Amino acid sequence: ITLWGMELGLLSMRRGELARFLFKPTYAYGTLGCPPLIPPNATVLFEIELIDFLDSAESDKFCALTAEQQEQFPLEKVLKVAATEREFGNYLFRQNRFCDAKVRYKR
Repeated sequence: ITLWGMELGLLSMRRGELARFLFKPTYAYGTLGCPPLIPPNATVLFEIELIDFLDSAESDKFCALTAEQQEQFPLEKVLKVAATEREFGNYLFRQNRFCDAKVRYKR
């Protein structure tokens, strides 16, 4: 299950930050809840610590370059981009988002 509130909350956080979020049912478990622990239409409190994350900004910049520009990129940075893409693809694969994972692996 992907919770919209958690995804939105994570986007507002920095590495190493600890935050609390109060999510209305629309952004959490909705009308079904998650029995037996979370009843239907429950407002939930999450405490999240963002220990680390994959920053794909450098990968995105690299992929936007022409082939000639990519060839001029330092090997160390190319290896970092490749590792980030692989890790991101693995994350998507674990989420059963196979098509999205395939795109990341091919980049």
